[in-house]
Order: sequence, then C-alpha cells, then structure tokens
Amino acid sequence: MSALIEFKNIVKSYTMGDITINASDGVNFIVNRGEFVVIVGASGAGKTTILNLLGGMDSPTSGSILVDGENIALYDEKKLTEYRRNDIGFVFQFYNLVQNLTALENVELASQISQKPLDARNVLERVGLADRMMNFPAQLSGGEQQMLAMGRALMSRPKLLLLDEPSMGLSPILVNEIFEIIKEINKDGVTIFLVEQNANKALSIANRAYVLETGKITISGEASDVANNPKVREAYLG
Repeated sequence: MSALIEFKNIVKSYTMGDITINASDGVNFIVNRGEFVVIVGASGAGKTTILNLLGGMDSPTSGSILVDGENIALYDEKKLTEYRRNDIGFVFQFYNLVQNLTALENVELASQISQKPLDARNVLERVGLADRMMNFPAQLSGGEQQMLAMGRALMSRPKLLLLDEPSMGLSPILVNEIFEIIKEINKDGVTIFLVEQNANKALSIANRAYVLETGKITISGEASDVANNPKVREAYLG
C-alpha cells in the first residue's frame, strides 16, 4: 500500500495569556490509501485538532502534513479551498445540515461545488435513505441525519472521508448501522479516517489504530492488536 497521508512531527500550539498548550505535540502517523484508520482517545486528547489539521480547517504550528506527497501545511487559502472541495469529505459532529432543504436538496447542494459529483439519489440509497429523500432534517432521527451528512460528504468522490465522533449521542442500534455504512464506504475504495470515543466499536472494524493522549500518540498498530493492549482495555474498553 502507498501512503495517502503522512503526519510528520506535527505541533499545534495555542497561547492563552502566558500559557502555551500543545494540542498536538510531535504527532507522527501514516494512513495508507484505501485503509480504515481510527484515532481513539478521551475527550480533550486532541483528536478534533488532528482532524481539523488534516481537513485543512487549521494549520500546524510546525511540522508537515503530506497528502498524496504534497505538504498541505504550505498551501495558501485558495489551494486549501480546492483541497477541501475536491479531495476530502468531512462529516462533522453536529452534521451542519441546511434545515429548510430536503435530504435530497442537502446532498444536491454539495454537487454544486464538486467537479465530478455523484448522482444524489444514488448516494442517498447508498447511505440507507432511499425512502427519506423528501424529508427535512428535523424530520429525520439523529442516526438518519448522520447518514445524510455522510451522503453529502461523498458527493465529491473524495479520496479521504473524515469523520468526527459519528457515534456521539446515538443509540447502540443506530451506532451499529452507522458503522456498517462506514465499513461499506471503505470497501468501495474510500480511505477512512475516524476519530472516536467509542473505542470498542471503532477498533472492531478499523484496519489500524492510534491512541492519542494529551496531544501525543502513545500506542499504534493493527486495530485488533490495539484493542487487546492491556492499557487500552483498561482505559477505553472497560
């Protein structure tokens, strides 16, 4: 497998008065093309910071973020916009759906900024919303809104799908449905990068995993090996 993403000694610092906090503190990792990779960690560990850096929503204080061999940390705003538009799909924690548009219209909206968009109806079928196309977001359950957000993110045929805590606030049954859809998307060839507090579920379906603690990668390896690590079992799997 060839590397799609390489984080090289990434530091992201925030200064508050006289205090400097490193949300990412020398982070290194690789995501290979076609992989399903998860970062697990407690709230405040720095998971969302890494996701925002990879998604071109923020810039590192130092270090390199290579995507297909190009250092996006050096991109200007125009190139970052093109990167976000054409190379990645981003599913946020709170969905960011347009409330006065139907599910179909929300997905079609994404096609307006895509170079080669997929067919919106086919995408909604793919994420399990074939019979909910004409419903508004407020008429959808939390799980269905998450599915809709994933469908919208897929419209641009992204190389990489970024997901921020997709299980948050959902029942166990809906979590299972969401993760099955994510797994099927990965089988179709889309590289998946997931940050998740539900370590048990994420580690059961990912290829590889990294554990993030206070801005540092402390454990890495095959997801099954990470799941069996005694420290991980004690801290995250109960």
